[in-house]
Amino acid sequence: MFTDCGRLLTSLVLSALSLLLAIVATSMPQFEITSDLDHPIQHLFSVFVN
Repeated sequence: MFTDCGRLLTSLVLSALSLLLAIVATSMPQFEITSDLDHPIQHLFSVFVN
């Protein structure tokens, strides 16, 4: 029971984070400047978008 709640919470948090990242990416044109830091999350997000 606890693992199911943990999975649900994790998926909700990941969904919220990806939504927040999408909002930031669309509202800030200078978002490409931060991408040369090469964060794995941003790389995965750009792969997910394209």
